[in-house]
Amino acid sequence: MMSVPPALEAAWATFAAQEVPPVVGAVAWTNLCTRYGEAHRHYHTYQHLIDLLDLAAARPWRDAGRVQAVIWWHDVIYDPWQRDNEARSAAEAAAALQSWGWPAERRQWVETVIRATARHEPLTGDPDELAFLDMDLAVLARPAEAYDAYAAAIRREYRHVPGSLYRRGRRQVLEAFLQRPHIYFTARARAEWEDAARANLARELNQ
Repeated sequence: MMSVPPALEAAWATFAAQEVPPVVGAVAWTNLCTRYGEAHRHYHTYQHLIDLLDLAAARPWRDAGRVQAVIWWHDVIYDPWQRDNEARSAAEAAAALQSWGWPAERRQWVETVIRATARHEPLTGDPDELAFLDMDLAVLARPAEAYDAYAAAIRREYRHVPGSLYRRGRRQVLEAFLQRPHIYFTARARAEWEDAARANLARELNQ
């Protein structure tokens, strides 16, 4: 397992102090560290959590706690051999939040938004959901070198897939995003990231 960055541990401590019963907080933290530190991960790692937490800290939220729960759990299950990672992650989040005594409406929102990451299409239409989905795709708008590093990390996670099959599947994903009227759902994200994301996706398709 990779070493846990101090910034991530500090972020969890802040979240846990506000949202997690002390008795179960340590168990949840250990589970998250184990999962996000798995050796087969190259993009869906501790750094992905840090990036999302940093973006979230700069945005207003109706309920920041539930958004942070989505961040912590949205990729807790990540098995590149399987197609139900989002559903399993959502179920694990829901079980944890129920054990913490979160109200049903709040934990169901978290579960639903995690499920929405399967296609990156909103399921609630709630502003917090839209902003989270946008943040999860912020990587598409990174400078070219950083975007290429992201694309290479995803390929490493799917290294078991033969090259021709991977390229076909990757092309389908990129084209689906480009065919949308907008990649991002909020005006802020469109202003900040839309043009750069479209340029990166088109460039990758042409490689």
